Amino acid sequence: MRFTKFVKATTLAIMATGALSAQMFSGWDGAVKFTTGNASGSIANKTGFNDGETLNTFASGFEFTKNNWVVGINYRINPGRFNLVSSIPHTSQAGTALVSGTPAGTYASIVRKPESFGYDFNVLYRDNFYREGMYYQVGVRAQRWTVKETDTGSRETWSLSGTTYTLVSSSAVAVSNTTSSMTLNPTFGIGQRFTDRYSGELNITQSNVKFPNAGSKTGFITELSFGIKF
Repeated sequence: MRFTKFVKATTLAIMATGALSAQMFSGWDGAVKFTTGNASGSIANKTGFNDGETLNTFASGFEFTKNNWVVGINYRINPGRFNLVSSIPHTSQAGTALVSGTPAGTYASIVRKPESFGYDFNVLYRDNFYREGMYYQVGVRAQRWTVKETDTGSRETWSLSGTTYTLVSSSAVAVSNTTSSMTLNPTFGIGQRFTDRYSGELNITQSNVKFPNAGSKTGFITELSFGIKF
């Protein structure tokens, strides 16, 4: 799923590059960019946006440069990961009773899967430093995030008579919620030109993401980008 979306995003980016470069950025140098990275901070904490083992941010887009100025746009996805939100205090995996001492009531076992997609627009100042082919860049990124959280699992209601638990009712849980937000954040990075056409970058961007259930979270996105000049 994540790679299918990434391929689609890449195709859209290349098509958009050809159309825009001919009309809007005459005299600018253009490049296609491919990006992957990870989230940290409260964005990742208990939201499922990062598992420490895989790169969970994918983006593709294009940028145009003229003198020291860079203008870019990317389509970005974050597939997220499954995150256990709550569990039913069963005595065993069979789920025939609750742990002794648990009050009667309704309990739920919920797994949440967040995923996001959207666009980011970048305006950067770029200049050479340290050695030939190396550069730094600093600027702002406007991010349009749409976050979808899907909860799946089960809900059970138990009664208690003496020390005996009885399952009163059970039902499946399948709920999806979506939020959208627009933020403006600083970004900084360093890059290396390998040849006249190819370059690589390491960028760090502060980010604010609004989740349907967890609310607004702040953190950083660290990402690696590969550019191909056309």
